[in-house]
Amino acid sequence: MPRVKRVTPEDTALLREISALEAVIFTDAWSEESIFAAAENLRTRILAALDDQDALMGYLIVTQVMDVADIDNI
Repeated sequence: MPRVKRVTPEDTALLREISALEAVIFTDAWSEESIFAAAENLRTRILAALDDQDALMGYLIVTQVMDVADIDNI
């Protein structure tokens, strides 16, 4: 069953997969360095949608400050 996983800085392989998908989707893609920095930011959450075999289906990057959350990338 598909699931959502919170991505942490320790999930380096998954962060690289997100970076690769980002590069395919967007002409102005975030760099791998920017995605890794987002994972380390305490106010930012990266959520990954994974299929039954834990393959990346999509991702969401959100930054929250106080009671406001901004979608940075999807």
